[in-house]
Amino acid sequence: VKRDAQSIAWNFGFIFLIIECLLFVAFGSPTGDIGTRTSVTLSLLLSAVAFKFVVKEDLPEVPYLTIMDKYMLHGFTMLFLQGMQNLVMQQIRTIGMSQHNAVRLDNICVLLFLCGLVIQHVHVWRLYYEKSKIMGYEEIAHRQRKMYEINRSKITSDVYTTDGPAMGDLREGGTYDRMNLFLASLLPA
Repeated sequence: VKRDAQSIAWNFGFIFLIIECLLFVAFGSPTGDIGTRTSVTLSLLLSAVAFKFVVKEDLPEVPYLTIMDKYMLHGFTMLFLQGMQNLVMQQIRTIGMSQHNAVRLDNICVLLFLCGLVIQHVHVWRLYYEKSKIMGYEEIAHRQRKMYEINRSKITSDVYTTDGPAMGDLREGGTYDRMNLFLASLLPA
């Protein structure tokens, strides 16, 4: 079964991207309001887990991590780190850091999460590009093998006439031998 990667990217990847981007909503509440921040993060985490089950049902099972699996695992990691950041911000406010410094630290965390999101997507697109390049090479190799078989059957039928083989073409270095070597060179090793 050949899967359409573009359909999977739009139907699943885009929705998960929206869930991931919503983690920035938690930064909109005050740094000391751990209740609101944690409820946003946990809601997003539960949504992501539920979405993971939906994706798992629709995609065929394979014995390795797909690009979508890696993408979602990175998203879960981001949501986990968001939860830890909420806890750290609460502890910082508890020990008496000024509001100004807490907001500054929170803004640094926003930038770090944004960088993480960008790095994630660059990495996923790189994986997708490499995978599509490999798939393209396999398709080219398949076409070359097919052409080789077609041309081989033509050569065989051309060399053998009704009167018997054309002996000059079958000798080593003859037309048949050179053509076979040329066609074999088209195939990947």
